[in-house]
Amino acid sequence: MQVLKISLTKEPNKLLQFPASEIMESTGDIFDPDYYMVDKDSQVVYRREQFVSGESLPAELIVRDRRFRQNEIEKMCADAGLVVLWARCVRAGGWDEPLPCAHDNAKEILILCRRKSE
Repeated sequence: MQVLKISLTKEPNKLLQFPASEIMESTGDIFDPDYYMVDKDSQVVYRREQFVSGESLPAELIVRDRRFRQNEIEKMCADAGLVVLWARCVRAGGWDEPLPCAHDNAKEILILCRRKSE
């Protein structure tokens, strides 16, 4: 499935119509594109998570997070006075194996920086 991209400014009820998942509770995975939508205006990712296990009452949460692209992180590092020595996309726990950033398993960006010389 393709990631759903909408404008929450124009269609605020779309988030309420989106299905909730139990994936985070059962596997810890939060990257299934079938269960998140991206606000085109802010680039914030939204997903609805259902939690049913345990002794508490079931709960449903709307989770919102911002995902950054490699060039955005490199710019933030430069703005903070750091020099990026290298950057690469990797899978969680596989930091020694660079992946193409568009690869399905490339879930994290690893960056090595140093402070600028004064």
